[in-house]
Amino acid sequence: MSERVYELSKEDFKPINDLINYDPYLDNSLIPSIPEQWTKDDYLTKHPEMKEQVEELTKKREEALQHLKTDKDLNIIFAREQCELREGAALGLSDDNYYLYIKATDEFLDKADELLKRKFKSIKRANPETEEKIITKLNEEESNANAGVGFLFG
Repeated sequence: MSERVYELSKEDFKPINDLINYDPYLDNSLIPSIPEQWTKDDYLTKHPEMKEQVEELTKKREEALQHLKTDKDLNIIFAREQCELREGAALGLSDDNYYLYIKATDEFLDKADELLKRKFKSIKRANPETEEKIITKLNEEESNANAGVGFLFG
């Protein structure tokens, strides 16, 4: 796994936060959910009048899933990777900037880099010194959190 840090302005904080917490495969507005009772083996036997509705919704769901599979932007899913969005002040840096940390495969990072630069004006890769400082700080925080949990649960 590789790590990258991006610097961004306050104006891009909320839209990037929304992006890194979004998974299109969990979005019921994109993929209609199928009512649980429809999935039971005997549902259509007991309710034959629902067959057309079940088939229609199943078809819509399959079409939506197919669309998602072919949309390259929707398949760059930050919510499935390790991402953190922090204010610069919380990291001991300028309080004018925000930072996005991503830990993922190189393949994902390359695709994410292209998407971020295309969608957000202010985003840029942090300089190597800043990137190293943030990665070290976040790794220390994670290590301390893990030690705390280990202490609690022994």
